Amino acid sequence: MAKAKAKDQWQRLLEVTVALEISKTERDAFRERLEEMRQQLAAVTTRAERAEQRLEETTRMLFDLSRDAVATRPQSTATEVMVEGRSVLRLSRPVGMDRPHEMRWPQG
Repeated sequence: MAKAKAKDQWQRLLEVTVALEISKTERDAFRERLEEMRQQLAAVTTRAERAEQRLEETTRMLFDLSRDAVATRPQSTATEVMVEGRSVLRLSRPVGMDRPHEMRWPQG
């Protein structure tokens, strides 16, 4: 009987030891995974901050462009005229025509 009791105790001790080793192995694996996730979080945070800066710059640029477009008076106008019984649009003061030396016309 004492042998059976000692064998049961030895078996329980072995089971606890194996369970403890499994727990340590899992703990170490979770710690490694946690470190990997922290590194990923840092990388994603940095990327998000850069994207936020680019968005801010783009928004500022679009605001400036829209403000400039509103502040600039229209340089050209289109009016509808009748030519030989047809309705035709006539462009007055076309944009860029005040600087003909800068115009590039295709050759050929």
